[in-house]
Amino acid sequence: MTIKTKIHLLLLVAGGLGIYGCLKIQNVSPIPSIAFKNFVQYGMDSAALTITFQDGDGDVGLAVSDSAPPFNANSIYHHDIFLIYYNKGSDGLLHRYYSSLNPPGDSLEYDYNIPNVTPSGQNKAITGNIRVSLNFVPYWASQGGRPVDSTFCFKVYIYDRALHKSNVITTPPITVPSY
Repeated sequence: MTIKTKIHLLLLVAGGLGIYGCLKIQNVSPIPSIAFKNFVQYGMDSAALTITFQDGDGDVGLAVSDSAPPFNANSIYHHDIFLIYYNKGSDGLLHRYYSSLNPPGDSLEYDYNIPNVTPSGQNKAITGNIRVSLNFVPYWASQGGRPVDSTFCFKVYIYDRALHKSNVITTPPITVPSY
């Protein structure tokens, strides 16, 4: 082997090691994990909740075409992000809210779908933010426009397409300002 060939081989090995060293091997659990990021209120009838997430195999979110079982309309997996409403009771503690209106005794829960965000490529591990726009007339605004329960929180969790349930988080108490 000539000296020129040895130098080329050495440069090729060094370049390969350099490229290999730049690749980040992510060892993230395939079970999604979430954390609270923030809650922004835009008046008495809308808000946005943002959570962070990570998933080791990137199978977060559903495509519009995902309607066959287990994602069919009558399945718990038809939606993949869940917000359960808790309000502050007269005892000062947060309690799951049960409606007397629709249907009676049913808890107030908001279910949404996350778009399919699976990355292309070999490394499917994904992290990011999920922002849920809450465009609804909430309980406090439906009581004559005056806040009845001025402090509430949400318990939040997600499912991925492998039907792994994330950890359940509780948002910090959210106070609705009186106006």
